[in-house]
Amino acid sequence: MTAVVSGWCRRVFWWEGVLLAVSGLMLLVWPDHVMRMQGIRAEDAENPVAASNLAQFGAMCLLMAYVGLFVPVQPRIVQACLLGDLLWMYAFFQLGDAIDWSLLGTLFSFWIVVFLAAVRVIFLLLTTTSAHHKKKKKKARQ
Repeated sequence: MTAVVSGWCRRVFWWEGVLLAVSGLMLLVWPDHVMRMQGIRAEDAENPVAASNLAQFGAMCLLMAYVGLFVPVQPRIVQACLLGDLLWMYAFFQLGDAIDWSLLGTLFSFWIVVFLAAVRVIFLLLTTTSAHHKKKKKKARQ
């Protein structure tokens, strides 16, 4: 059962890489379009500083996409991603009432991070438990 759940978690992490690749490319190449999708007025979305910041964030998303697609899943990487999820939620909630919850993108962004954080916790619990059982078996054999 542990292998099945662990395999499922690994598949989720790979699909996260696909999502990050698409999101990162959009943020990098079309930041003004992404801002308009998030409900920012067209004249505000053409702000070059904001567009540059989003494009830089897109570059980071593409880096994380590479990790998700091509780097073997390891507990330390998953821990770092979980920390990123928690920091993202902190930044998200700092906006408070300024968040437009009627936008599909807002809801998707929030719930996908909650889902990914939950999958990361499950994966880390499984790997910790599995490593603990392997140590117990090894000691019992000696």
